[in-house]
Amino acid sequence: MTPTVLVTGGSGFIGTWVIKELLGRDCRVVVFDLSDGGERWRKILGPARERITLVRGDILDEAALARALDEHFVSHVIHLVALLTPDCQRDPVRGCEINVLATTRLFELIRTRRQAIKGFSYASSISIYGSTNAEKVATSVGELQPPSFYGAYKLANELIAHQYWLHYGVPSVGLRPPIVFGSGRETGQSAEPTHAVRAVARGESFKFTFSGGYAYEFVEDTARAFVRAALEVHSGAHVVDLPGQQTSIEEIVALLDRLQPGAAARLTITGEPLPQPAVKNSLTIEFFFPDWHATPLEEGFRRTLEFYRT
Repeated sequence: MTPTVLVTGGSGFIGTWVIKELLGRDCRVVVFDLSDGGERWRKILGPARERITLVRGDILDEAALARALDEHFVSHVIHLVALLTPDCQRDPVRGCEINVLATTRLFELIRTRRQAIKGFSYASSISIYGSTNAEKVATSVGELQPPSFYGAYKLANELIAHQYWLHYGVPSVGLRPPIVFGSGRETGQSAEPTHAVRAVARGESFKFTFSGGYAYEFVEDTARAFVRAALEVHSGAHVVDLPGQQTSIEEIVALLDRLQPGAAARLTITGEPLPQPAVKNSLTIEFFFPDWHATPLEEGFRRTLEFYRT
């Protein structure tokens, strides 16, 4: 039967590409969000956006979320809604309500619909690891020492997911992406590689505010991972890294100069390197999908450049 997939946060950057992947697989897509994707949907999804069923609702409205699951006969769920690090730091209580309490309620709704809902993937984060330059203190979770409320909330969700599998048999896959880049990325400091591509496409200058190396993941790969995890993994409470591909800002500048000669002259690099994850999961997306092939970085940046050129 054709899967009906509910996507929370489908108006966002990754959510839009998750929708595109689902529509490409001829899935029925139900988006639960406060708004539609606006210009991002128009540019990335095109006319296919008319196939989306949009349910406007707050992720904290349990009754509305339950109605969306039941009225649209949802068979799979991809959960992306979250407040990001700055908002969680400014208002930890609100951050906990949206990032943890709402996620727990969603697990509970899925538990009571186990016969109907077959698969569930959700966004965790490599921020659960902490960074290599952070001061270490003894904690009950050992090496996992998130540096922020956001990271702590993501780690809490992973532990909650394990409990829902252990006690109720609710399957789930949490995915921990690195820096995700690609068309439509707008917010956050780590969006700068995408902003640089857009500037290159427009013949503009751009200044990076951080330097050094990090792991980068092309958004189409990230979306494909969320979709495959929800549709194809039906047992266990797993958490896997999306390892990405290691590169530096300096190498990204050189790459963009190859794709558009002369671009390097308009790109400058300032600032310190971003913190590196202190540890990494031994499990990556290849654990589930041995046939997994990540898009080469140069190809991902080329597609992003072509998007902004048009």
